[in-house]
Amino acid sequence: MSEISTHDFASFLKSGALLRWSQNYYLSLGPFAENSKDDFKIYSPSFFMDADIETKRGVRSFQISEAHFIQRLHEFLEDSALSKDLDWHEPIFEDYKMAFEKIKSLIRAGTLDKAVPVLFAKAQVRFDSKRIAHALKKLAKSPSRLFVYGMWDDSEGLLGATPETLVTFFSGEVRSMALAGTQIKGTGECALLSDKKELHEHALTAQDIQNVLSDFGGVDCEGPHVLELPSLWHLKTEMRVKTSGKVDWVELIKKLHPTPALGVSPRNFNYQWMRELPEASLRKKFGAPFAVQFPNGDFISVVAIRNIQWNAQEIILGAGGGVVEESELQKEWLELQGKRNSVKSLMGL
Repeated sequence: MSEISTHDFASFLKSGALLRWSQNYYLSLGPFAENSKDDFKIYSPSFFMDADIETKRGVRSFQISEAHFIQRLHEFLEDSALSKDLDWHEPIFEDYKMAFEKIKSLIRAGTLDKAVPVLFAKAQVRFDSKRIAHALKKLAKSPSRLFVYGMWDDSEGLLGATPETLVTFFSGEVRSMALAGTQIKGTGECALLSDKKELHEHALTAQDIQNVLSDFGGVDCEGPHVLELPSLWHLKTEMRVKTSGKVDWVELIKKLHPTPALGVSPRNFNYQWMRELPEASLRKKFGAPFAVQFPNGDFISVVAIRNIQWNAQEIILGAGGGVVEESELQKEWLELQGKRNSVKSLMGL
């Protein structure tokens, strides 16, 4: 465990990357490049893998405790207030209806079982170091079962708290999870384990991931069970497989991405067709892998959901939901709204 100086922490807020895992914060200071010498490697491509993104390293990294991270945040934010509330422009229902009906037509034709459209809310604001710090202060209070993650510089960034891992590798064991099937809190008692539509959507994801992991050997599965979050419930199945060989972390990530939780089922129905859906050009890193490899070769890759992305002029907040044969338009539309609201609450937006 190390400490980070006040000066380095200020630099981190201008150009940095982080992952909260197991009550520790792993911080990396930018600028980031393929040939930097830091021990921690970061892999953060776009959802559509638009370019052959290499792994990147910062100039220095730190593993610090939660208490030390919060202490540095409080020092940076002392007597600091944000200038104004954000004026969100929410996505348009007709855009979602168009995507929903396109997917339903492919399902009726028998060529597709599931796909996940994504739409975005937008706000005009410059997301500078102060806003990053305020968002991190809120995220630091989020449940430990959420993975806080992000990467940014002075022109653009990504920051969020995801409940979903794509794949991890520790001590010779590969782990993944199926996280698919959602119920918004406040809609009655949790009924996910008896909801045929949600169970069907979840099963498509779980079986797909199990098929990929079976290349390593027998896959142990636990689930589905309910994962409770502050504003949502999800169905979750955990999977693990022991392996005695070396694991190429980037190739394994590419092999798994995207699971049907964010992409399509069946997997051989190439997910690149989703570029045709409304607002697909805004996806950037939403739903993409965000991965960190540690010096000993172990790694963790989370799924970049429950996040915001930004450039010099605006921030965007995305949410997606699986559409299957049983999906109902209005119910799915409200689910996306609930997911966006959960992010706003988690990050103080």
